[in-house]
Amino acid sequence: MKKNWRIGAITLIGIIALGIGMMVIYWNVHQAVAASSDGYLVVDHGVVYFVSGSQRQVSAATAGDLALAVGPVMIFRDGTLVKGPDSALVYLVANGQKRGFVSAEAFWGLGYSFSNVVTANTETFADLPTGDPIVSSAMAHPAGTLVNTNGTVSLITAAGRQGFSSADVFYSYGYDFKKVVSGNSFDSALPSAGLMLARVSSKTAAAAPNQTVLPAVTSVSPAQVSVGDQVTIIGTGFSSGSNTVQLGTVIAGSSLPSNGTAIVFTVPESACGANLNCYLAVYVITTNGASQQAKYLDVKGKVAAVKILPVISSIIPTSGKAGDLITLRGTASPRGVPRGWIIISPQSRPQQFRK
Repeated sequence: MKKNWRIGAITLIGIIALGIGMMVIYWNVHQAVAASSDGYLVVDHGVVYFVSGSQRQVSAATAGDLALAVGPVMIFRDGTLVKGPDSALVYLVANGQKRGFVSAEAFWGLGYSFSNVVTANTETFADLPTGDPIVSSAMAHPAGTLVNTNGTVSLITAAGRQGFSSADVFYSYGYDFKKVVSGNSFDSALPSAGLMLARVSSKTAAAAPNQTVLPAVTSVSPAQVSVGDQVTIIGTGFSSGSNTVQLGTVIAGSSLPSNGTAIVFTVPESACGANLNCYLAVYVITTNGASQQAKYLDVKGKVAAVKILPVISSIIPTSGKAGDLITLRGTASPRGVPRGWIIISPQSRPQQFRK
């Protein structure tokens, strides 16, 4: 009797274990079979595919593709929350730069969540140039942030707020509603920059007959420039004579002509502000709206001229009468006064002296 009981117990345990194993196998298979959403990049045996229309799409490189110059290292896109591997400090990627939060209040005040922070490896984190810190929540959300304003989701860009005509357009860029934050009054004050177009096979979809075509920047040349240099932008959707080029937050040129695929502009002296060097996103804005996927310029700023004021270190003698010889010692000459001349007072005329 005991023997039969033991056999029955062993059999029951085996059935339960088999059932659990089948559930685990089913769960794993189900997870593996579930397709990624449109807009995601997936990899299979070293080949990267773009998911679009529930299909994997990949194109073989042509001779023209292989002849293209190698561009800069890809970095996290605008709107990504990122931290380094060895630090707890969180940054937001905006206009191609990582901007650190100086406090948790500024972070939470703008609606961000620590659950969306990505930890970058050392090399990738170092590839991100450092921008100005985010010190307060009393500001519009930086470029790349997805905001919800009264039920309407928009992308904050350098040109303003750009909306999505549908969830399909939203998903075509690989966006996730978990990363949408509440908009504020500063966001609402930004100008409307039109609607985003659906992205297909990593390119902007062709517009329907009545659909607005936004400009798209495919390259900037050269990628490393100095203030005053000319830069050529190559892309599509440019207008014949009403193009505005924006570098970060600085307008580099307005009403610029184009043949539809190329714009030439000059890097302004104000590009880097007070910085000697800067890394700026390049946008083209037309009457239809602003370009979406920015390219970047590595700009060497202009060193401000240093004004050297004259300094008198000694006067010998310190008193005297008309006709006495006076010796001044110091550095530099007053601007506009010939070397070898001095002005005793604003009312007196310049007096010559021996050096």
